[in-house]
Amino acid sequence: MNTNKYNIYEAYLYRFKKFILAFTYTPGFDIKFLIDDMQQTFNLNVIQLDGDSYLKSNSVFNYDKLNSDIEKILEKNKEITLTTTNYCTGILIYGLNFPSKLLKFQIDIHLHFSLSANLFLKTNSNSTLDEYNNFKTLLADNKIHKYFNIKSTKLIDINNSVFDKIIDFLEFKVYDKDYKIYSTKAKKENKLLPTPTPTNITPNKNNSSYTDEEIDIITTESALSDAELSTINTYTESYIDPNTELDSYTDSYN
Repeated sequence: MNTNKYNIYEAYLYRFKKFILAFTYTPGFDIKFLIDDMQQTFNLNVIQLDGDSYLKSNSVFNYDKLNSDIEKILEKNKEITLTTTNYCTGILIYGLNFPSKLLKFQIDIHLHFSLSANLFLKTNSNSTLDEYNNFKTLLADNKIHKYFNIKSTKLIDINNSVFDKIIDFLEFKVYDKDYKIYSTKAKKENKLLPTPTPTNITPNKNNSSYTDEEIDIITTESALSDAELSTINTYTESYIDPNTELDSYTDSYN
């Protein structure tokens, strides 16, 4: 029998036989540093959605291949037990659009990284504001659990904030009714710590440095409209299971 002491991530994998993390993002956002960090931290199998590099109503993406790739990994996970020496594999999928109706699997937690309109136009010189506004409509069929709204190219390390949201989700699912408080909020030491990846980020002496607490309380004008923001639930201690009810909440980064 494998008698290793499992961390919360491994406990989740053994209980549910899968962990599928999804990243979507506004075209122009460089998501590579986040993917590299999460892959290294959680030892995830990373799969990119094949297809167009821009999101429009006529964009084409290969969901058949994505579904097939995911199915193969999940089938292998089903064979893993406490008596085997192998480990279940978590999955990180990333791309521009993951409509639920086209997926043959269920995403565990879906994070979206949205550029502000001004930053989008700066990073996509040939694009228009109408195209940017259409993104919300095109993503309507995505079940997004958290938005990260980004308004500046100034470096703010959101890696730890992303990590904390993942850990909160895992603890909620594993501990179930015994889950009374987020360990990340209580400043307890996590059983699985993110590995710093300074080589993934280009240093800039003009960039501001923020503590985890400051990142959590940063509130700036969001890329979402006021009407949309009013319908979004704030991230509170009463976490809603994202598999049964959509709990969208927003962090903004200036």
